[in-house]
Amino acid sequence: MPELHLGAGGGLSPSPRSGARPGTRFRPGRALADDRVLFLIALVVRLAVTAVYLHGRVEESGVELGKVADHLLAGRGFLFFFYGTEVPRYAFFPPFYPAFLAALKHVFGAGGWVWAMQVIQGVVSAATVVVVRRVASILFLAGDPSSPLPRPRLLAVLAAYATAFWPPLIVYSASAYSLTFDSFGAAVVVWLLARLGRSRGLRHAAAAGAAYGCLAYSLPAFLGSLPFVPLGLKAMGLSWRRAVGAAVLAGGVALVVLSPWTIRNARVLHRFVPVATNIGFNYLGGQNAYSDPFVNRLCPEDAIRWAVIDRHDLRTMNEADFDRSLLVQGLRFAARHPLLTTRRSAKRLFFYWWGSPGMLGYNRAQGLAYLAVMSVVFPLFLAGVGYGLRHRRVLGLLLAVFLWQSLFYMNFAVRGRYALTFHPLMLMTAVVGAAVIARALTRGRKPRSTPLGT
Repeated sequence: MPELHLGAGGGLSPSPRSGARPGTRFRPGRALADDRVLFLIALVVRLAVTAVYLHGRVEESGVELGKVADHLLAGRGFLFFFYGTEVPRYAFFPPFYPAFLAALKHVFGAGGWVWAMQVIQGVVSAATVVVVRRVASILFLAGDPSSPLPRPRLLAVLAAYATAFWPPLIVYSASAYSLTFDSFGAAVVVWLLARLGRSRGLRHAAAAGAAYGCLAYSLPAFLGSLPFVPLGLKAMGLSWRRAVGAAVLAGGVALVVLSPWTIRNARVLHRFVPVATNIGFNYLGGQNAYSDPFVNRLCPEDAIRWAVIDRHDLRTMNEADFDRSLLVQGLRFAARHPLLTTRRSAKRLFFYWWGSPGMLGYNRAQGLAYLAVMSVVFPLFLAGVGYGLRHRRVLGLLLAVFLWQSLFYMNFAVRGRYALTFHPLMLMTAVVGAAVIARALTRGRKPRSTPLGT
């Protein structure tokens, strides 16, 4: 037991011989920056909001995924009947989330699977907050005197807390949709790529490839960001040869991780399908005469669906061939109408980043609140992007991801949730933008000290 001495004012204090440093005291700022504290705060917020407001929430697409889960439980495999028909699809959705829902329903039953889902997703969403702090610490060069950012360690913690209290991520952690896992997986991939960019160790490229492969079971579109990875790694200081080699290694490992599902698809469909057969359907949903900026109208509206899609082809063609034919149909429409396609893409790009007004049709009050918050965050995000273009060593990796997002999602009808997967990365950039604006406004003033240090 440590020996105690009478301290100043007559209080008891540990003896210097006990190993404690004289004069040390609890620092709330440092405690709030601890990963365990970050995780617990984020988790408590999510579970509290879920318990009070969101228990039992099942998002629309979650109903479709839930039907696939029910077919799994009934022994019919990953079966989904194409919209408005009895035509079976066996690889229409990525497999992870239906399998996750099926496991929950099997273990917890009809009365408990929703609660179990919300608790598990709350834990995963809280873990994302911790990953965000680690990513930001690496990218912002926390602890490096050469960092161009003011107080980079503090900014990394602020990015984590912004993610912890970001309303859309809290809401979707309680929804029967894969966004929470997608957001966590994307953050982990960026974290591993950031470690690669700073350490030059190719083992991080292999680890990032494994993370890419795992994420593709839920969000296969993110594989499309691999060609943009060398841009981000080059910005962080790697040579082109090493950056391209790292991306190729990551892609190879990702394909190995995906191979069990790809082989399964080859056996079922007799075609090469890495993950899912919905890319053509989703692309055509954004590239047809009836396309809406905010929703793929081929899903809910029978009249429009059958005005665009040939029922005979749906019934007679191989599932994979049919989806590729829809992709070709959408590409041909876009080529025939370049001005319309350009105008739609510009509108979708704006709505993707700022926020889709289509959300107002689902929950007007919630949609208005989201758009109001984004009206504040979006300008800060743009300021951060502008700063990143000048200081690519700091934000080059995120800019590469944002470039892929923009080029990919501007071709699709913008659902409100599409961008939410990458909102932690957006919030990191917005925090940088806020810091740069604050520094410009307070230039010449003496900086205040902070318990989080620099």
